[in-house]
This record gives sequence, structure tokens and C-alpha cells, in this order.
Amino acid sequence: LPIWISVLGASLGLWATGWELGLRRTSALLPLLVINNQVLPDVVNFFNPSTVLHPRHVRVSTDFAEYRADDFGRAVAYCALALGIYAIRKRKWEPALAAGIVLGVATGTHLIPAAVVGVALVFVGLAELLRAAGKRARLIVLRQAAVLVSGFAVLGLVIRHFAGGTLGLGLLAPPKPRSEE
Repeated sequence: LPIWISVLGASLGLWATGWELGLRRTSALLPLLVINNQVLPDVVNFFNPSTVLHPRHVRVSTDFAEYRADDFGRAVAYCALALGIYAIRKRKWEPALAAGIVLGVATGTHLIPAAVVGVALVFVGLAELLRAAGKRARLIVLRQAAVLVSGFAVLGLVIRHFAGGTLGLGLLAPPKPRSEE
């Protein structure tokens, strides 16, 4: 059951992201291409076969084949991406704060998808800045970005602090010796 919930959440998040990006009726293809992308890489790699069992470009597809906590992180991050694109385009601060909070929650299970979605939202914000006409419109887009980033940073750091996380930098410290029992 948990794998079905994570796949459904990721699919709905990707579908909403495609819708917000302007794909409209074809936005339902985005989750199919991301989650079920186990056939296409084999066709692409037909002329350059790889001896590796799971190449990197199939990794997202094969990760959804069995339950992992990363799947929920991806599902929540995809939903935050759709909400963030909506907030930046509509120029409302409430969805921007909600997107930041949802993205902060995504850091609780897996930091990489949250970081990738954060970078994607930066590009969406830059595109909206270039598209905005006038100083006032640009300031509103910057306000959206500030609200989104602040919600993400505050909740993400709180979650990492209470979870005892090291933001992925724990491998840089020397290993602690095990105490003998």
C-alpha cells in the first residue's frame, strides 16, 4: 500500500506540474514518461548497449518498483514543484508559502529531490522575471521567491534539526568507534 500511495502522489504531482507548465491535455504523459521510463532507455541505448544493469537514466523508474522512503520525498517534491509554479505565475503569497512548506516537508525524507525542485523553481522564477513587465511586477515575483524560500528554509532546517540530520555531510566526519557492550 505505501508504494501505491507514493506512486500516486508522484504521478499527480507530475501531472499538475505538466499542467502548470502549459502542457494541458498532454500533461498526463509526463508521469508516464518519468515513472514508467523503463522501455525508452532500452530503445535509445540499442546502438550503444551498456553492461550496467541499472543505468542512471532509468534510476527514477526502477526506484518506484519497490518501496523506499525516497519515493515519498519525490512525490512531495513533485507536488511542491506544481504548487511553486502556480504561486510564481499567479503572484500570490499564500500558495508561495504553502509551496515552501511542502518543499520543506520533502526534505524530511530525501533532500536531493527537494534540492532539484528548488533549482527548477529558481529557473521558473527567472523566466517569470524576464517575462514580467515593469518594476512592480518584478518586485512581486521577487516577493514570491522570498516567501517560498523562507518557508522552505525555515521548515527544512527545523525538520533536519529535530531529525538529527547532517544535511548529508555526516560522511565527511571520521567514523565513531563502536562501544563494546
